[in-house]
Order: sequence, then C-alpha cells, then structure tokens
Amino acid sequence: MVQMQARNSHVTSKEAIIVAQNHMYWISEHIPNFEDWQDAKLSRPVVYYFPNGTRSAYEFTVLVNGKPNGFILVAAQRYMPPILEFGKGEAPSKRLGRIGTVRTQGFLTKIVPQGASS
Repeated sequence: MVQMQARNSHVTSKEAIIVAQNHMYWISEHIPNFEDWQDAKLSRPVVYYFPNGTRSAYEFTVLVNGKPNGFILVAAQRYMPPILEFGKGEAPSKRLGRIGTVRTQGFLTKIVPQGASS
C-alpha cells in the first residue's frame, strides 16, 4: 500500500496512479474475468470535483492492448476509501455527455416571456 502524506487531506494524482496500478494488478490476480488486466495500462486521470470545488475522485481508464477495457475510480480525499469503484466496460465520464443529451430531449428550448402562457 502507498504511504500517504498525513499533512494533506487530499490525494495527489501521483499517489492515485500508484493506488490504481496496485489495485489493477490485484484485481487481475484475484477476481475472475479480469485476468486481461495483468498487463494493462492506465490512462491519464479524469478528475471529479465536489460542488465546493475540492477534488473528489480520479478516474482511470484501463487499457488492454491500447483499447479501453474498464475503469478504476480512486478517491481524491484521504477520509474516503481508496478505491471507490472499478469495473469492465465504459468509464463513467464517457457516459456523462450522453446522459445530459437524453435528459434534455423533448424539452422546449425557447424562452417564454414572463407572464405569457406556454
């Protein structure tokens, strides 16, 4: 396990990479159907933020033979568990744009003047 600096409440991206790499190798040896992660690489992290602007998580895409094969979410705050989520398939950040598009389909985009009926 990575020794984290106690004086900071946040996890640096360098620390998060080490945590993600270690977990990726552990997963490949201990969880069925993840054997292909043994020689996998990690993407650069996507950083998630809390509404107050502090970092909440680092998302790494797991690349097998250069192609996306899953993801690992590492906590960006020391009070949180180090690994928040992992799995095969598409990384959560890849779905965010499509979710927003789906939610707005069918809604009017014109502005109705105040006091006017729609």
